[in-house]
Amino acid sequence: MSDEGGWIHCGRCGNLFRGRVGEACPACGGHPVIEEKELAFIRASDRAAEASPAPVPHDGGRHRSSKRRKPRGGLMAFVIGWMVFLGLLAGLGFLLRGDGRDGDEGPGMSESVEKAHLMSEAYQACTTRVGEFLGDTTPEGRARLVHDRAETLRKMIRLGGTVLLAGDDETWEWEDFSTLEIEGRTACEGVVRLDGGRRAEFVFFEDEEGEWGIDWPNLVRYSDHPWSLFLSGDTPAEGEFRLLARRRAGASGQMGDVSSLVFFAPDRWDPQKLGRRSPEVEIDPASAMARQLEDAFADREAGRGAFGSELQEEDPHAMIRVRVRLRRIDPDPEDEDGEARFEVEELLGCHWLSVDPGEDADE
Repeated sequence: MSDEGGWIHCGRCGNLFRGRVGEACPACGGHPVIEEKELAFIRASDRAAEASPAPVPHDGGRHRSSKRRKPRGGLMAFVIGWMVFLGLLAGLGFLLRGDGRDGDEGPGMSESVEKAHLMSEAYQACTTRVGEFLGDTTPEGRARLVHDRAETLRKMIRLGGTVLLAGDDETWEWEDFSTLEIEGRTACEGVVRLDGGRRAEFVFFEDEEGEWGIDWPNLVRYSDHPWSLFLSGDTPAEGEFRLLARRRAGASGQMGDVSSLVFFAPDRWDPQKLGRRSPEVEIDPASAMARQLEDAFADREAGRGAFGSELQEEDPHAMIRVRVRLRRIDPDPEDEDGEARFEVEELLGCHWLSVDPGEDADE
């Protein structure tokens, strides 16, 4: 949290005020955080007190890459989301206290409070990570903020240049922030809006030391080669790519099956913009890859994202995110009219996240 403080929700009276962590609530005069020992006292009392979830201190999601700030919209949407979340915890606590009139303390309440604390800590840590990342311009400086640092630094250097920069006068804010469950581990995801309406998707994984790191390849849609050069034949013939896939339309205009796909390069800043398209790429309809793609398209139509992610909601209609290893088969140099063909060597995932292919089993 910055020196200017942030938005804090009082767990005692429900007041939402701006201040620093540790300050008393100006409405009720009490400390906004209700400790576990106080919850135990409430359970042992007449059980008529108002439910009191854990506070979630945050600064509304508005940040600057410098010390100055500009007012930006979007605060209310984020605050409302948190209030709904806290309200659900409060309702759960009330039911648990009601069910525990025979003397049971209802451990579910304690677990809910702990979950809210962990969510708040993750939000604050990830917010700090984004601010530091946008304020740094060197691969070495950014590498300390990412997940899988050694491998990511190699990819940063290979990509060349710097991307997703925020200038000294630029503001940024959270548009959304939530958690994901991937193979029993928790990840966080959120959308950051920068000046000019630019949109950046941040996903965070926690390491063994409890530090949250940015999934940088997902953030920049990292691919082994520039897509346009790969299509033109000016790169090695194989590579891994993060792309959008669309099924070929049938003769009647309806969407076809996955036996023929077209791939597009995504835009870093705007999910509705598409880069150059590939020729049609054939997929064996009887293969396991085809079944995985069919499931992904069905989930897309139903509004479900990989691992419960919601980042794909603004993607172009009827397209899915894929990580694929592609092979380009160049034409015979003597064939002046020949065109390159493309094959999918491996489907690494129906998403852009840096997770192993084996972790996609429950998608």
